[in-house]
Amino acid sequence: MVVYTPSFSFCGVRYPISSFKMELLKYYGIHFSQVLPMAFLRIVHFQLTYAAFNGASLVPLFHLFYRLRANSDWFTFEKRKDSYLGTPLVL
Repeated sequence: MVVYTPSFSFCGVRYPISSFKMELLKYYGIHFSQVLPMAFLRIVHFQLTYAAFNGASLVPLFHLFYRLRANSDWFTFEKRKDSYLGTPLVL
């Protein structure tokens, strides 16, 4: 497996991969090598933003804002158009 490290470095992916990223990949049932580098940028952005406000990032909360989308042989995360922001969050 070849990993193009400059693009992952640009997107904030560092080794070892955080437990939040591992939980997220496990939740969606995908492997690290199947995710577009720019999709990791969304994950890192969410993780840093949430950590600045509340603390540890939570996978169910990420799922409220983003959805997994297949892009050919790769996966990415896109913003949800059917946002659940008006409903209370139960974790």
